Amino acid sequence: LLGDPLFESKEAGKQTENRYHILFFFKIFSFKKIGLFRTGVLQWHQRKGRGGRIMGNNELLQAFSDIVQKQIEEVNRKIDQRFEQIDQRFEQMDQRFDRLEQKVDKNSEDIREIKLTMENDILPRLDHIEACYTSTYRRYADGIEQMERQQADIDMLKIVVEKHSEQLQKLA
Repeated sequence: LLGDPLFESKEAGKQTENRYHILFFFKIFSFKKIGLFRTGVLQWHQRKGRGGRIMGNNELLQAFSDIVQKQIEEVNRKIDQRFEQIDQRFEQMDQRFDRLEQKVDKNSEDIREIKLTMENDILPRLDHIEACYTSTYRRYADGIEQMERQQADIDMLKIVVEKHSEQLQKLA
């Protein structure tokens, strides 16, 4: 590229400066991009109607700037599109979170109502039912003991009645 008249100036003093610009371009862009740049410069050069005239430093920098600007604009357009997609996804996530938050709030209200119902209605009823069953159990426990004593008394009475019946039959 250094021997290419497109990159060389007519004046010998500017050749060194042009070579620095070219080295700068090599550092920034790969060989492939330099080739694209050179092609772009030639196309720009021909569009401007310069014919075979060699481009000066300012023209070369302007051509380079135009190409880089186009690339930057394309990258910015792609970045903007990507950000729009990201913004849309965030908006969808916000809507989902809003719906979830509403559901959680409703569930919290429902849980509060359930707790109040349990505390004010169900627990007192359960306490009453427990008290009834406890007193009934005690009565039945006491009644079982009494029934066992009565059964023992009845069994003894049977024995006594049988003995008395036998004695009465012997006497009669």
